[in-house]
Amino acid sequence: MNHSMQGVLLITAMYTFGVIGLFGITLFPVRAASLFRKHFFLWSASKSGKWLLLVMLLVCAVLLFFCLEITINMSRCLLGYHCGPNRASGWLMLSSIGIWYGFFEFLSLLFRMLSRKISGVAT
Repeated sequence: MNHSMQGVLLITAMYTFGVIGLFGITLFPVRAASLFRKHFFLWSASKSGKWLLLVMLLVCAVLLFFCLEITINMSRCLLGYHCGPNRASGWLMLSSIGIWYGFFEFLSLLFRMLSRKISGVAT
């Protein structure tokens, strides 16, 4: 699988999501806070706006918990503790954070579309 097309695609995807995860460690809390600050008006909009805001808060809290757990394990790896059989373990941890961050961005896009529909105002 070293020189096959599948191997190249797998390695490329791992490194790509790893780089996204490297930036996602910092971007995720900042983007979540910005999302809630910008859409906090939904709390007073309607009952469905409150539910949408609460669901997004719950989803962000769960995703942040998963990313935080992976980040703690990755920091142990960087501090020299045993984290896996080789250095690919760190890249796999980073790529899993990248996948969680991509999932968050997809959900925030859906959240923004639903908030436009609920409020009737272009945000």
